[in-house]
Amino acid sequence: MSRTLVMRTMFLLCAGTACAVWATLSAGPLRADAPASETLRVTYVTLEAVYINAGKLAGLAPGDTLTVAQGERAGVRLVVATVSSHSAACRIVGQGAVVEVDDVLVPLHPREIAPSTTQTAVPGPVPPREAPSPPGERPPGKNRFHGFIDLDYRLLHDFGDTGVSWQQPGFSGRIVVDNVAGTGLSFRFRETSRWSYRDYPADAAAPNHQESVHRLTELAFVYGTPDSPVEIAVGRTLSSRIRGLGYIDGGYVSYGIGARYRVGVAGGTEPDPENSSFSTENARAAVFFSVDAGSYETQRLASTVAFSGSYHSGTVSREFVYLQNAYSYARRFTAYQSLEVDVNRDWRREAAGSSLTFSNFYLITNIVVNPRASIDLSFDARENVRDYTTINTPDSLFDGKVYSGFRGGLSFALQKDTRLRGSGGVQFGENDQKTQYASLMVSARHFIRSTDNLSARLSWSDAPSTRTYSPVVTYRAQLARQTQVLLGGGGYLQSTRGVDDNNYYFELGADQWLGSRYSLSASARRYFGGSLESIEVMAKAGVSF
Repeated sequence: MSRTLVMRTMFLLCAGTACAVWATLSAGPLRADAPASETLRVTYVTLEAVYINAGKLAGLAPGDTLTVAQGERAGVRLVVATVSSHSAACRIVGQGAVVEVDDVLVPLHPREIAPSTTQTAVPGPVPPREAPSPPGERPPGKNRFHGFIDLDYRLLHDFGDTGVSWQQPGFSGRIVVDNVAGTGLSFRFRETSRWSYRDYPADAAAPNHQESVHRLTELAFVYGTPDSPVEIAVGRTLSSRIRGLGYIDGGYVSYGIGARYRVGVAGGTEPDPENSSFSTENARAAVFFSVDAGSYETQRLASTVAFSGSYHSGTVSREFVYLQNAYSYARRFTAYQSLEVDVNRDWRREAAGSSLTFSNFYLITNIVVNPRASIDLSFDARENVRDYTTINTPDSLFDGKVYSGFRGGLSFALQKDTRLRGSGGVQFGENDQKTQYASLMVSARHFIRSTDNLSARLSWSDAPSTRTYSPVVTYRAQLARQTQVLLGGGGYLQSTRGVDDNNYYFELGADQWLGSRYSLSASARRYFGGSLESIEVMAKAGVSF
């Protein structure tokens, strides 16, 4: 795909979105007659939280536990962190576990969640305005304390020729105190720490050594009340409204103008990327303007435009404009688009060869054809971006190629409890090389018992030098209301430049909840038959409060 075609596509999409925003603001609130859904579903996923379409009116409360009911992610657990009337923000339990928009959820613990005919769906992929607490829903009680603490341990013992084994103990936690002393001020603290111990064989060039990774991701005070349009944050914080800025040691201020508009500014320094300590080398700043029209119950269109800049010891590292648009029509159609345009000056203009360059573009849509079928389509285009770390890198070593790709999927309910999903795509890379991939999965709920799930998937990928087939079968059984086990197996059948490397594995896992707040989980996966000959073990204990 040529860069000209990519740029034209982005211009057309952004222009169309701008027209839609103008029409929305001119016509007033958006309307639709689509009925609300009563099924618990994932509506939006961010780095901070997973949002669902159920809240207080459906009986949810912080600490409640939900699990994905079907598909390849069946059994993944979520813990409710914050709740509004019609939505909730959750965190994923388990290292490396993921969920996707439209995943169906069911409660795991004894608390019954009664469906409500007044429950309104929160169409994805548009999140609440603040992560993870929706605006206007900050708890009225003083000093409301909530959060979680997780301890985990991972181990890999290598039986193969490489002899590289490792172990990783880890800790993560989040503590939030809302409405401190009734002032509307909130305190947020989040920490993730992981220590890595890697063992090399005795004859290896590198000696046995220990690696330690520590990252402090958030320590901030945030002010914002339901009655005030002002939101202020100070400390090590992340603004959910300004993409691309990242965590900063500084703060941000935003102000709501009426019900639709909001403006804001953020600034500070970037923590040291190696150990997350305070550093003044890299400064960051941003301003943004957002428009939010419509409602979750009917149609909604939200747009944000921001200008962000980063500077290394006074030298421009990167400056770019960010544009984000999200549209939802009841539960029938959702679309999300993001675009970054780099503004090049000083040394960056000479390196890029122009004053403006398109660096990142992403578009994803989901269409519900009927209650049994849905389609999702996505397109992404990315370009390597120069910053202060590549200021002296020769052009011959710096790849400015646009990486673009298309992906599509179809999900279809064969029967009431059986679903078929197929997906595929193509990714274009350097020197016009491309990677093709596809997968086909069938999942069955209530396979043997009403609480059991079975899924089988076959994936295929064809890269420039490697072709891979990966069959996977997973069976999840709930032994009791708070006990779940997993049995699975699969393989990676690879051929690299005519050399075969076939690896197979089987795995066992168990999850145990103790009440609604304490959890234990463990799993083991044994690889055999190829270069991955090893065993990997994971154990985790957590508490939510």
